[in-house]
Amino acid sequence: MLATLIALFAMPAHATNVALDPQVRPHVGVSWVPGDAGLGVTGGFEARMTRLIAMDLGGVVSAQALPDTIATDGLPESARLRHGVYLTPGFRIPHPQPKSWAWELFVRGGGGVAWTTDVSAKVPDGEGTTYVVKPGMAGVTGADLLVRAGRVGARIAGKAWVFDATQASPARSFTIVAPQVSAEALIQW
Repeated sequence: MLATLIALFAMPAHATNVALDPQVRPHVGVSWVPGDAGLGVTGGFEARMTRLIAMDLGGVVSAQALPDTIATDGLPESARLRHGVYLTPGFRIPHPQPKSWAWELFVRGGGGVAWTTDVSAKVPDGEGTTYVVKPGMAGVTGADLLVRAGRVGARIAGKAWVFDATQASPARSFTIVAPQVSAEALIQW
């Protein structure tokens, strides 16, 4: 009887510890945003909060400078996403785990800050030779798929940044949805 009581109390404690293991995952890689000079560097940290919810804190920085002249046809093409910082909780879609490797699919949505550039006209930034980059609030949504063997893995992510932008010539405000894709390496502890 004593062994049965010990087993009953030990099993829930063991299951609770496994479910709350945070699984911190730093990730770094390359990203691409459609448009001129779309290559960038991305990175961040993801931590599992529950068995089905994980929080991802990260950012993207454009690695290429914009060209001196950019042709724009229409309002949505006059704003470019240059840099961004995001905090996105994710919902894990449950799946069976193989013993030698694992995969996870997350659907995410949250907010952040997007640094954008109006390319409809060059606006002096102090030196007068480059485009001005302005920060603003943004919504971020998307999904990512990761495959992991042991503690190392790779992640492919797709995001949509939604933000308000202004155009200098002619002066207008509008909402932009800028897609971003990234491929990243990760390690888990």
